[in-house]
Amino acid sequence: MDWNRESEMFNQAADYYDQYRSSSSYPREIIDTLIHQTGVIPDDQLLEIGAGSGKATELLSSRGFQIQCIEPGPDLVKMGQKKFKDYPRIKYHITRFEDYKIDEKAFDLIFSAQALHWVPQPIGLPVYPPVYLKYSPLSLPLWLKHLQ
Repeated sequence: MDWNRESEMFNQAADYYDQYRSSSSYPREIIDTLIHQTGVIPDDQLLEIGAGSGKATELLSSRGFQIQCIEPGPDLVKMGQKKFKDYPRIKYHITRFEDYKIDEKAFDLIFSAQALHWVPQPIGLPVYPPVYLKYSPLSLPLWLKHLQ
């Protein structure tokens, strides 16, 4: 599979995706559970894989986290940047997760809301060492059941 091509096709539907998903979001209870179970607190550093236009990010935006959003689709990034222009703690990066260079101690939580299937395997998950999964008992398995 050509992951770049697939990502670009999704990016081309950015307006439709954002409009279609604007009436629905993730349940706030999932975010509340994620925060409670992982113990993340305001000012913690979060990395969101495949942030898209910011559906999950939006539910975290008012909680005081520093959030780095990785998204390969430039149109989706523009939407996210526009949506969070008044949130200096939220930054978008146009890149694929497997290409993103990260410091192994930079993040308190890495999560993905239904986007990790866009990360090619087997190279995707081994990009970061197990230390990143210190909160994985809830964050990745809850959001990405297909990895179990």
